[in-house]
Amino acid sequence: MSSLFSQDHMKSDDVKTRWRFLHAAFLSLQLHERLRRFGAQKPAPIQDHAEQLAREVMKDLKARPETAELLHILSKPHFQDLLSVHDTVAQKDYEPELPSLTVEADEDEEDTVRMIQLMKSKEPLVFVRALFDYHPGEDPAIPCKDAGLEFWRGDVLHFVSQEDDTWWQTRRIVDASLRAGLNPSRQLQQRE
Repeated sequence: MSSLFSQDHMKSDDVKTRWRFLHAAFLSLQLHERLRRFGAQKPAPIQDHAEQLAREVMKDLKARPETAELLHILSKPHFQDLLSVHDTVAQKDYEPELPSLTVEADEDEEDTVRMIQLMKSKEPLVFVRALFDYHPGEDPAIPCKDAGLEFWRGDVLHFVSQEDDTWWQTRRIVDASLRAGLNPSRQLQQRE
């Protein structure tokens, strides 16, 4: 350590910079350790309807002039959004509910996908459960086999883009890499 901070080898500003770096690294390690211990405790929210509670408090505060600042903070959109997200997480209401996949399928029935559309902040989220396997390496119609996304019967897919009439961009929900790839659209499936 003494050679790291030797005055003979560096200027005073360099020493201060390195000291700040080491101090920040040490604080980061402390923070990481505290977060790890906190996560191991598996904390649970005390209130799962904080947004409603805040509205009730705001209604009670309107009659008191000494609480104007608190009322102002509680009425901010960012604070209300924070409470809304808190309630969503507290209620564990953040996973899409998908119908179960029937194991038995008619052999005469065509391969298809079941479409489910959810809305989040006025933005459609479309999830499907695949009813067949798809291997882009075996598909002669795909424009680029490397861009294809392989999936298997039962996989849940999230549609990233459906702008193209023949090839949709999807990603597998269970795929931690969040890699999106091309899959044939319903129109292309019906032509084949």
